[in-house]
Amino acid sequence: MLESLVLQDVSVDKIMKMAKLAANADKLLTKEEIFLGLSSDSSYMLERSLKTCLDLKIMVKIDQGYKIRPDMISEIRNCHVSGLAILFRTFLQDFPPFLLYVNLLSQGLTELESAGFLKTLMRLDNSEKQIVAILNKWGNTSGALEKDKTGSYKIPASGKILPRQYLDKLVESLNNEIGVKNFLIDILDRRTFAYLSEQGLDLNNITNALLEHEQNPRNSMIGGLSFFEFFLRKIAKDLPVDVTTLNGIGTIVAKLDKEGKIPQALANVGHGVGGARVISDHGIEKKSSEVWTHTPIASLSSVLFMVITIKSYYLYLKHNEYSF
Repeated sequence: MLESLVLQDVSVDKIMKMAKLAANADKLLTKEEIFLGLSSDSSYMLERSLKTCLDLKIMVKIDQGYKIRPDMISEIRNCHVSGLAILFRTFLQDFPPFLLYVNLLSQGLTELESAGFLKTLMRLDNSEKQIVAILNKWGNTSGALEKDKTGSYKIPASGKILPRQYLDKLVESLNNEIGVKNFLIDILDRRTFAYLSEQGLDLNNITNALLEHEQNPRNSMIGGLSFFEFFLRKIAKDLPVDVTTLNGIGTIVAKLDKEGKIPQALANVGHGVGGARVISDHGIEKKSSEVWTHTPIASLSSVLFMVITIKSYYLYLKHNEYSF
């Protein structure tokens, strides 16, 4: 069950000052040590900043101490103070509530309408006006959103999905990470995206696979298609179907089929994703010992096919909807 989340009304400057302090430390910092190092701010504001650092996965808590997540320590430590706001965008564009807000805005909803959907789907314990104010402030400061002539916030042109057709949308979105994630939410359906977020499954593997499909098709397929197995394990646990001893997409799909949890058509589709993953993971055909060639178009289409399959599995298993 997704716990309710309260967005904290705190500036990007205060959030990233706390991150900078933690990144420069050579050990875990207690809350008291963090607050002492930023004593010019009130304890109330520091509590908000710390909670936001945890919510956006800028920092992690280990026992009673706090530290920057390992993959970002060097970037934050080496970043000049003037660049911290832009670096904040890295975390913001991984934050599910912001990603869904961006997606809703791109569909033509107003800021308050988007916040209303967001409040329900992501279980935010804020008012719609608070959600709009906080996300707009974070987005504008980091460059993830910009104001238009009417004073409303929108996605910058480089991240906006404008064309009507999905192929055009994909071409446009592949220019940047937030555009890809916006496109993926479109395909997944907002309910599916909310479920993935609840289960701790972010879109980074799929996003990277799409962004890198031309440069390294095989690695793109390996990284992207592996997401399907993670998803299957999570949703099987909900049903519940025990797949803890099984390895690979094919065996898990077969178990769901045998247990009568999915129709034959969805089983066939799932095996299709599993077959593509085998080709990418192994790289060599067992019987003939021939090497598989992995093309960019195969990488792109197989990963997108997997995303559609995830949506279909989720909507059938959770809402009894037949959608592909």
